[in-house]
Amino acid sequence: MTNLYEILQNAQGGQAMENLARQFNLSQQQTQAAVEALLPAFSMGLKRQAGDPAAAPNLFGLMGGVSPEAFQNPMAAFTQVQAQGNEVLGALFGSKDASRAVADQAAALSGVGSAVLKAMLPVLAAMLMGGLQKTATTQPGLQDVFGQVLGGLFGGQAAPQAPQPTPQVQPNLNGGGLLGAILGSLLQQGVQQAQPAAPPPQAAPPSQPSPADVLGGMFETGRQMQQAHLDSLQTIFDSFLGKK
Repeated sequence: MTNLYEILQNAQGGQAMENLARQFNLSQQQTQAAVEALLPAFSMGLKRQAGDPAAAPNLFGLMGGVSPEAFQNPMAAFTQVQAQGNEVLGALFGSKDASRAVADQAAALSGVGSAVLKAMLPVLAAMLMGGLQKTATTQPGLQDVFGQVLGGLFGGQAAPQAPQPTPQVQPNLNGGGLLGAILGSLLQQGVQQAQPAAPPPQAAPPSQPSPADVLGGMFETGRQMQQAHLDSLQTIFDSFLGKK
């Protein structure tokens, strides 16, 4: 399954790293170091959201709501989708203070200035979410993965004693195009599956994989990082978002 580093490598026709270097006036080596230092924070944020049943639908909404132009078009990534990138950062990191702390920690590892990394964060966020959207709509079998995830989100809810009208689920997809339609359909199916007649008392509901388990491979960085750096980022997440 495609990971975060591969998504960036494939972004903007394979020129994303060069475009980032040019935009932020960095060398190729500095850009590589900056991206590798920031990716684990995105991985942690994505996994935390996917592992929280209450937050996972919003995560999929973000994946559907960010324009894929950020993944495909350098000009869009550096101009039009900045607001969308900041929205992603807010969902993944929780606050601007957490984003600043992530940038400071990545600066200590990469040697790239913290101010540059703070400016790079929303760009990377938009590119990654656009790439995740493209992957979800083109990679064979990944739609089934989302079906498993959404079925798992609703599989643990108690079934009502009498048939109830099926609620109309409206996930926050912000006009997410094809992926928005896919996720909306799957989410609706998940609710419908969660409302059958009550099973016999002796029948225990099957355990469902968590979204983090199902999508964990796609949210991996694809790069090996120093454990001390990962520990520092984990401390930042625990401090601002609470321990998991």
